[in-house]
Amino acid sequence: MCLWKKSTLSARLEAKDLHGVTGDPWTPVNKTEHKALTIDSSGFHYRRLQEILFGGDYERGACQLPQDGDPDEGVCIRATALARGQGQTNGLHERTVQVPRARSILKLGPERERAAARSNQRVKDVATVRAKALRPALLTLLQGARENPDWTDERPGKWLQDFQRRVDSAFFPLLWKSMNMSDEDAQRDWHEELRGLGWSVLLAAEKSLPVPGARRYRALAVAERIYVGAILNNFPELMDRKEA
Repeated sequence: MCLWKKSTLSARLEAKDLHGVTGDPWTPVNKTEHKALTIDSSGFHYRRLQEILFGGDYERGACQLPQDGDPDEGVCIRATALARGQGQTNGLHERTVQVPRARSILKLGPERERAAARSNQRVKDVATVRAKALRPALLTLLQGARENPDWTDERPGKWLQDFQRRVDSAFFPLLWKSMNMSDEDAQRDWHEELRGLGWSVLLAAEKSLPVPGARRYRALAVAERIYVGAILNNFPELMDRKEA
């Protein structure tokens, strides 16, 4: 066998003009913008991956579509992409997610529609806990329970990122688990999980954040009250469990 090669000064494939839509069977395509999926340095976090799997904005590649002969168990989703940067790359990002009952969950049909509806709502629930419960509680803690908190304070960022990392680890395993549950039970189970994840972050912050000494105990009490109150206000089905 003989192989000949030759360099060229011109592009062999006009991927830029095609916006990356080159017919690759593995690449999701944004249907609105007609662009191939690209990622940034944050990689395949749960929000991005659930949007690829269940969101309406992406058309799945041919190789992402389950076939009748595919196994239903022992299947995983493996996402790999090189993140683009300004004149450089932002790393090769990979993520593998196990999917039970893969054919029924990933193939077009009522089961996939149910998984899509739940995953989309769960992303919104995470944003609710983050913005309406955990961030106000952290600001209260940091600022010594002042009457008029400074909402531009960015110091809670580290703890909010920690919350997102904890959610990221739990998101898909609990989503798959919920497929065997009623809508009501699945919702309560997820809300209870979020309540616990946010509470764990708040407790960790209480142990390490620099709270003004003279107002420390007041800040702790008010922060916890704000967190619990916001959780119960947004997830009223947890009302019968008043302790955090």
